[in-house]
Amino acid sequence: MPKQGEALQRKDLGVATITKFRIECYEGRNKPYVIEPWKGKGAEITEWFRNDSAIFSRRTRTEEATFLGFEENSRVYINDNLVHDKTMDLAKFSSDVDGNKFDVAKRLALLDVPNLKFGDRVILEILGCCSLVGVKKK
Repeated sequence: MPKQGEALQRKDLGVATITKFRIECYEGRNKPYVIEPWKGKGAEITEWFRNDSAIFSRRTRTEEATFLGFEENSRVYINDNLVHDKTMDLAKFSSDVDGNKFDVAKRLALLDVPNLKFGDRVILEILGCCSLVGVKKK
């Protein structure tokens, strides 16, 4: 019998990432409006998830925006907290609605809009306050 604090077997399974989930919006509908963030693109949640309002607020919207550029080796924040030991190249956008700034992994933005250039007009699909789940060229 092992002593307290000892285990018969301990195995490090490595880093776990959330890559797929779906959100169903029923409000005012019989059939849900389904959002699958970055469907088919193998997105890790830290690449696009910026605030837990993406899950808890149940609000989705689109906003017109301007592409501001790429930022290399940026720190990643979720709920205004730094994600420890995580940096990535980000695509930055500014909303026409209120000037709010949004970001998402450069890799994901380029999958949706391959030739994204400074000043390009886009339509952002947003969950909650600030988590981008799609970028479309306007």
